[in-house]
Parts: sequence; structure tokens; C-alpha cells
Amino acid sequence: MYLFETLLVFVLPAGWLVSRLADRAPLYARTPRPRDGFFVRWRWRAHAVPFLNAAAWGVTAYAGQHIDRATLALVLLHTSILLLILVVDAETRLIPDVVIWPAVAFALIAIPFDSRVAFPNALFAGLGGFLTFFLLAILTRGGFALGDANLALYIGLITGHPDVWRALIYGIFIGGAIIVLLLLARRVTLKTYVPYGPFLCLGAWLTLILQLSGHGMT
Repeated sequence: MYLFETLLVFVLPAGWLVSRLADRAPLYARTPRPRDGFFVRWRWRAHAVPFLNAAAWGVTAYAGQHIDRATLALVLLHTSILLLILVVDAETRLIPDVVIWPAVAFALIAIPFDSRVAFPNALFAGLGGFLTFFLLAILTRGGFALGDANLALYIGLITGHPDVWRALIYGIFIGGAIIVLLLLARRVTLKTYVPYGPFLCLGAWLTLILQLSGHGMT
């Protein structure tokens, strides 16, 4: 019970911080917000993101209730970072360096304190994820961007091998399914640019949940 009481102290401030950072990141990166497309600035975002973060923390804490507290705390922080990246990419169509590289640095620093991953494994997973999406960015000629490759690096560092592949595949399939639904609903066209980072973030978070609940890949 103490765990959940502790979460209540930090959960809403953490969500508020995610929303504030999402406001500031495009300014620091000098990235203008797009005026068209399916993903635009959510009018309700400032109020919704703290509660989305709270819901994500609740699911994460429930899945990891039997894991050591240090690892759970790190996964909660990774959850908020993934939410931040999701919001920024959805609103700007970019994953700015000012967002992704501090996340990568934090992931590297956190590895020794995280019982789910180890240095050689995490580095291999991060490098593999980055190279995979770097090649996809070249082959698809704009279907994926360098920011997606950087995000895949971060996802590899926080999930390890072989779960990084599960996370990235989940993200690709989630994105594909949602885009098909949007096409059928005529909310987007084949020419509409839909950022893929948010879907990769969802795939990564789902993989973290499965790891915490003991259903990681072996």
C-alpha cells in the first residue's frame, strides 16, 4: 500500500511536468508546430496529459508490484519520457534532439540500477534498433525519419534484447492498424504525413508492461 501512496504524491506533478516540457521542447529546438494534418495541438492536452500519465503509471505500478522498487521507479520515469516523446512528435512531426538525447543519456545512466537489463545487452539492443530504423529511413525515402532511428536507440536501451524487436514490431503494427482505420474514416489520405514515433512509444510501453508482469521474451 505504501507504494501506491508514494505514487499519488508524484504522479500528477510528473504528468504536469511532461505537459510543460512538451510546450517548451519545440521552442528550444526551434521547431514550428504544423498547421495541418491529423495530429495538431490538442486543445485539451494541458489537462489530459497529467491524467494520461497517471493512468500509465497506475498500470505500470500494478504490473511491477512484485519487482524491486529501484527498477519500478526507473520504468515509471521511462513511461513518462515515452509519453513526452509521443506528445512532442504528434504535435511537431519531429523528435527533437533536445528531447531524445537527454532520454538516451538517462537510459544509459539508469542501466546499472535496472534489474531488467544489463550493459552489453542493452547497448546491443539500442544499436540494433537504431541501425534497423536508419536503414528503413533510407529505404522508405521519408516513410521513417532519423528521429525514429534515435527513438529506436532509446527503446533498445530500456527494453534490451530480444524485447526491443517486440517493442518495435508492436509499434509498427499499432501504427499500421491506426492508419488503416484513419484512412477508412477519411480522416487522413495517402498523402497525409502521420508521425510514427507515437506508435513506437506505445509499442515500447506495452513491452515494458509485459516485462514487468513476467512475460518478456526469452
